Amino acid sequence: AHGETNAMVVQEGCMCLTLLCIDNADNRNAVTSAGGLHVLVSVLRTIGAQHATVAKLCMESLSTVAGQNAEYKQAIASAGGLEAVVSAVLTHGGNHAGVAEMGCFTLGLLPRAPNVLRVYETPKVLRVYQALLFALRARQWSALVVS
Repeated sequence: AHGETNAMVVQEGCMCLTLLCIDNADNRNAVTSAGGLHVLVSVLRTIGAQHATVAKLCMESLSTVAGQNAEYKQAIASAGGLEAVVSAVLTHGGNHAGVAEMGCFTLGLLPRAPNVLRVYETPKVLRVYQALLFALRARQWSALVVS
């Protein structure tokens, strides 16, 4: 019972961080200075591995906090963010279009470094692409339903 409650608290926390950091450099600086990027990567690795919605919201928070700041993007990558995002997409992306979509968006923001290229092994890349295709198909279906 507590696991679901904890996941819901983390979801709310991620949504709050995202809202606080949208178009607010001071809040992004405060979150980063307080070690928030490392916490978000850790949450993505642990709770996000079990809960797709947590993974999606955590990646959204990471993307929002990073913004256009190259230093923050590098800090996320250095904290293992690339590996955590790829893992989340591989775990949930095939069944949860939001995870696939947010994962691809977050990966597009983060810098590539030689020491993290190992996460892009061929079988993993194919599964990430499959997750992205799932997200695109889900988006097309929802567009058909709305129109």
